[in-house]
Amino acid sequence: MISAPEMRDPDRDENFALSSGETLILQCPVIVNGPPNSEIRWFFNDAELATKKEGITFSDDKRRLKLEGAKDSHSGVFKCLAENMAGDAEKQFHVNVMTAPFRDESVWPRELRLTEGQQVEIGCPVGGTPTPSIVWLLNTHQVLEKGAEEANGKGVKLENGKVGQKIGKG
Repeated sequence: MISAPEMRDPDRDENFALSSGETLILQCPVIVNGPPNSEIRWFFNDAELATKKEGITFSDDKRRLKLEGAKDSHSGVFKCLAENMAGDAEKQFHVNVMTAPFRDESVWPRELRLTEGQQVEIGCPVGGTPTPSIVWLLNTHQVLEKGAEEANGKGVKLENGKVGQKIGKG
């Protein structure tokens, strides 16, 4: 009798958070129920990983996926699919690669040259995963209450030397 493959805990979410540069090994928990052997395939965000993707290798039997030198682009959903003539089974793994705060000057310039009384928008050129918290200080005093900015707001507008509204660039 031919049996379809089964997975241990197929409905239990598997969540992994790791820092940029770390290694992660995902184990496909397929249960072997006798012949025929199941073919195992891996997917990343619903695209099959048929060829080697940067930093990803497989064991010979494809039961293990090894992610080396994790990068932000590796964040997403990995899935192993075991299938044979009788059916298939799958298991998902949610991976979140965290990156330390870094300087990102693609939107906000680092230096500003102004004339007195000119309106200016000042941004905080940082990025990271999760998004870093930003506290705005003027002469060592906090100028905006924590939590007052919108989720992606990284800038403030200054008019006549006073802090005006929050702006949401970035």
